[in-house]
Amino acid sequence: MKKYISFILLLSLFFTSEQILAQLHVKGNPVASAYHFDTVIPVVINIDTADIQNRKQNTENPAPEFAGITVSLSSGNIKTEGRWIKAENNLYVWRAAFKVTGAQSLNLYFRHFSLKNNDRLFLYSPDMHEVLGAFTKNNNGNNFATGLIKGNELVIEYSTVSKPDKLPFDLWELGVIMEHFGRGFGDAGSCEVPVNCDEGLQWQRQKRGVSRILLKESSSLFWCTGSLVNNTKVDGKPYFLTANHCGSHATEADYNDWVFDFDYESADCNRPATEPEKLTFTGASLIARGTTPRSVNSDFKLLLLNEDIPDEYHMYFNGWDRSGDVPQHGVVIHHPEGDIKFISTYNNPAVSSFYYGSENPDAPFWKVIWSETANGYGVTEGGSSGSPLFNEDGLIVGALTGGDASCINNTGPDYFGKFSESWDQNGISETDQLKPWLDPINSGVTSLTGFYKGTNELIANFGSGVNKIFSGNYIKFTNLSEGNITEYHWQFEGGIPSESFDKEPELILYKNPGTYRVKLVVRSTDNADTLIRNDYITVLGNIYPNPYIIGKANYSEIYILTGDTPLDNAKVYVTDIAGRTVLSLTPHIGSNAISFSPTGLQAGTYIVTTIINDDVTSYKLVIIGIKSE
Repeated sequence: MKKYISFILLLSLFFTSEQILAQLHVKGNPVASAYHFDTVIPVVINIDTADIQNRKQNTENPAPEFAGITVSLSSGNIKTEGRWIKAENNLYVWRAAFKVTGAQSLNLYFRHFSLKNNDRLFLYSPDMHEVLGAFTKNNNGNNFATGLIKGNELVIEYSTVSKPDKLPFDLWELGVIMEHFGRGFGDAGSCEVPVNCDEGLQWQRQKRGVSRILLKESSSLFWCTGSLVNNTKVDGKPYFLTANHCGSHATEADYNDWVFDFDYESADCNRPATEPEKLTFTGASLIARGTTPRSVNSDFKLLLLNEDIPDEYHMYFNGWDRSGDVPQHGVVIHHPEGDIKFISTYNNPAVSSFYYGSENPDAPFWKVIWSETANGYGVTEGGSSGSPLFNEDGLIVGALTGGDASCINNTGPDYFGKFSESWDQNGISETDQLKPWLDPINSGVTSLTGFYKGTNELIANFGSGVNKIFSGNYIKFTNLSEGNITEYHWQFEGGIPSESFDKEPELILYKNPGTYRVKLVVRSTDNADTLIRNDYITVLGNIYPNPYIIGKANYSEIYILTGDTPLDNAKVYVTDIAGRTVLSLTPHIGSNAISFSPTGLQAGTYIVTTIINDDVTSYKLVIIGIKSE
């Protein structure tokens, strides 16, 4: 019976339908999970901590957050003592292990990765609590790197149905994140706000494009942040924006070893006790960057990921604004200290500035001061470099270079290279600009919305220029929904008209004071989404002064604002709280207001009713007397 169960397990490893996961994995489990293989004796690697400290202290300024180092596995200095095992069903398994005392996490870098059909490769911790893979021929290429395995030891397992004379890959380097030297999960400052707190509820699309980067530069590793960006073809080409100082000296081979972790975040507003899962991609190529000194450029870098984003991932390619208009408020979404995803908020307009220099409208940076919010005082830290600055419209307007903000200096300024400068102001070559790549059709647009790739997901969303008006005025609602939408249904509580089925509804009139909700339902042939904004519109009673103070200087008449309502044949009635009419008059009529004198009214509470072309509106009026001295 044991042999039969093992055979079924092996069949599931090789003949199950493939499911695309992170890093083009396929469904399956390591062969060792079905067999009681002997423990693999690890190759123990000793790390020179003085060398790590020296590298960390001598990085350029501004520099990305130092994460760790790589150790060569190909120079002959380290003998990799892998073992072949023949399992049942003519399955051959090769395993090796590495251990680094004091390591926080480990990963592997390969060269000449060339697996065949039915070959599988896994990385896992000795207890298999963490497993990466299966990697297959879909990952083949001259360069390949894996995500991180937490802990100081990892096991590599390669399985095949035909034992080769030589392994179909070269183990090139071991990546090492050392405790006390490299940051990572759990290391962000205590003031930071997880992206799924209330502060991030309106930024759920944008966060799907933001990634942590484990970047490689020679044999050093660093943390940075960046974002997928949309282009005017809206074709899901995986362009990725970060800062140029993130790997400013990286080579083509280095870029091919960069690791991008998407969706690396807490599920809620709490910081998780265990590391969350992530979607990992490996490798990129350099497309364009700002290379002149930061005193005159915007420190941008545009990459193209080596792998297309599978439709099943529903990743978001963030939109952008190259107008140069001052962002009035917004957020940055980032991975401080290489930790999970956080969000920081600014409520005051950014300022055009030179990097650590004077303010100037033509300067290439946005200077931002962060704001305290309900769940913390989000700032930026090492590892946040390259993260996208979003404006009030949810569009990228900059990428982080550096600054003074921290959890102990939360009012210190941060500096973001302007997207408008990166667009075409850093040089005349295509490799100096974003423009040729993000506007390949020469549309000339100054802003572009974001894009969900390969999804039929619908997102109901809308905004308005104002949320608080006097009664009798109109509000314009703007549709911000996304997806293949075929039907819209708006509902405007307290508004005229009270509903609309247009994509962009007409102006909505609000006549009666109160606080009202707005609801939008969007539908496609097979999906729907609803957004309800409760207490979204506040209509103020437009009678003033209220309260009216008897005898106060300059208080001679009472005014009622009427917006654009025609004022022909207006009447005003004033009743006391018992319902008795105490004034009935034809008031003075101005261009957009009614005025009348309250002479003769005593201190108390009254109801003022206006009748304008048979349209009746009532207001509460309080009259008080001045106390004698």
